[in-house]
Amino acid sequence: MLKLFPQVYLPEMSVERDVLKAVDGRLPIPTPAVLASGEFGGWGYVLMRRLHGESLSEVWPRLNREQRGRVATRVGEALAVLHGLPSPELGPGDWQAFITRQKAGCVERQAARGLGENWLNQIPGFVDSVDLGSPDPVFLHTEVMGDHLLVTPDLELSGLFDFEPAMRGAAEYEFVATGCS
Repeated sequence: MLKLFPQVYLPEMSVERDVLKAVDGRLPIPTPAVLASGEFGGWGYVLMRRLHGESLSEVWPRLNREQRGRVATRVGEALAVLHGLPSPELGPGDWQAFITRQKAGCVERQAARGLGENWLNQIPGFVDSVDLGSPDPVFLHTEVMGDHLLVTPDLELSGLFDFEPAMRGAAEYEFVATGCS
């Protein structure tokens, strides 16, 4: 599998490569092994071993409640392992500053997505009412969703991929992508 990074996203290439190397063989779910990486003609690339299975996004609608629970439990177990691993150097350097920036831009981002004025007006009060504390940062994938998970026909997890947005932060941040997808 070859993943290409145009020049504008070139910094993400090293994150993908370094994170894949850091998790290789250390999670209870397969991840792509890095075979090569570099730049060519202004583009970055990561050549990795292909994972097999069907996208969880495609399979999920066919699953019953018990099957969904089994898959979700396995994903949670894999994330617990990931969160306990040492990570390569990842941003953001200051988690609290990152959260402050996220909060500050929240209304603007939702307005750009077409959220109604009535809902937009409620965001600042709600966000200010939530105490996020000061958790110890952990190794995060940040986009654990059906599109980045593969399963076998017997519903075993057979792949987790797309690590270029990985970072260190509060474990709960893993749920942001699920809420947005």
